[in-house]
Amino acid sequence: MGVDLSRRTALRLLLGAYAALWSAREASAQQNNLSGGRRKVLVIGAGIAGLAAARDLRSKEFDVIVLEARHRLGGRIFTDNSLGFPVDLGASWIHESVGNPIAELASLNSISTMVDDDSWIHFRSGLGKELEKLPESYIRTETSELEKAVWKYAKTLKADVSYAAAVKHVNNGSFAGVNRDVFTKYFLSRLEMGFGAPAEEFSLLYGSNMDSFRGKDLVLPDGYAAIPKTLSAELDIRFGSVVTMIDSSKPLLRVTASGETFEADAVVLSVPLGVLKQKRITFFPELPEYKQQVIDRMGVGLLDKVVLQFSKPFWPVDTAKFGYMSGQRGEFPEFFNWYKFSKQPVLIAYLAGLFAKKLENQSDREVVDEGLAVLRRMFGSKVLAPIGHLVTRWSKDHFAFGSYSHIPVGATDADYAYLGMPVGKIFFAGEATSRRFPATVHGAFMSGVRAAREASESLV
Repeated sequence: MGVDLSRRTALRLLLGAYAALWSAREASAQQNNLSGGRRKVLVIGAGIAGLAAARDLRSKEFDVIVLEARHRLGGRIFTDNSLGFPVDLGASWIHESVGNPIAELASLNSISTMVDDDSWIHFRSGLGKELEKLPESYIRTETSELEKAVWKYAKTLKADVSYAAAVKHVNNGSFAGVNRDVFTKYFLSRLEMGFGAPAEEFSLLYGSNMDSFRGKDLVLPDGYAAIPKTLSAELDIRFGSVVTMIDSSKPLLRVTASGETFEADAVVLSVPLGVLKQKRITFFPELPEYKQQVIDRMGVGLLDKVVLQFSKPFWPVDTAKFGYMSGQRGEFPEFFNWYKFSKQPVLIAYLAGLFAKKLENQSDREVVDEGLAVLRRMFGSKVLAPIGHLVTRWSKDHFAFGSYSHIPVGATDADYAYLGMPVGKIFFAGEATSRRFPATVHGAFMSGVRAAREASESLV
């Protein structure tokens, strides 16, 4: 990211000593402006990117105010406690934890984590037969063979196609396998869970171009919210501040939020891509044409969860995940065993793409009943009635409009970088501005540090 320090050293500096907090909270633009000589930066959004930017800027002795539309921290990190224990309805994993700054942040702050061993039991839809269990080795072999065929085909292309189109071509061509139809639907369902996007939209050539760290994934048994909480300490965060306009026509930028006007020398904008696509914020002057085109081109994926609480487990408690290979693509392809990590008798279903979009228009009861029907196919009469449930609908969340970004056909991975380019004194952060690590918490965090550096350098 252009920083010479090691990630751990940089993180320790980011979380180190800070200047005294600017605390004036008057409502008018005059009262919200600087009263002294220090430069002021407004950070829009108290998700992981905004908090990382605010902490970094505050450590460099800028006056910082964070404007957050919600009445909680974290954005798409959301730990819910309404069932009597923490369960994450947004981000769930610290992916590839070796060298990952979120893993380092958790370690530095003694935040509990557990290794996800990625153990699976896969169930194949009967197609008129009894449900069949498939070993993980079979799935890995079949997946590897299909991926090899897809990428061999990709090398012959002169223009981008969707991942679904590539798989269809491969299946109709030289590649064939046992139970290909059901397996292919499962393969595409898993792909959609990874990227949120319908496979018919997702770019084959550019959609999966991203870097990775090493090591196992981690889960946070006490909830992911501990990460933004750590970053938020001593920051001036104005909850319930819905930003509707950014006026950059004068030397001091003016930001309108819930009827209040703030002035600052610079703005770090860390709202989700979905909010930008919905044009919930008016820019004056308008954003440059290239920037708006990038926003329009990029995609926002959908990954929803159905949390099912039971009185006791009826499933193998030492297995992390249960996969369901349905004849209907996207039909509850994965259940995550939260009991393994929390000792709470909870299964969490993951839904993505068009199937998730369809279920968002159904009632909680209807969604839960569909999930239970799949569980009964998997575990038979052992399935109990749930005693509690939660259902997310991220595409209907007016402060997100989806789960995370993706690259559809017609865009390229370079669009992440273009979205992250500053416009005057407006600096863009968030997972959708991270070309190396899009659609991840660590990508969002690193983008916030990058945007803070750009803002601070512009104000020296």
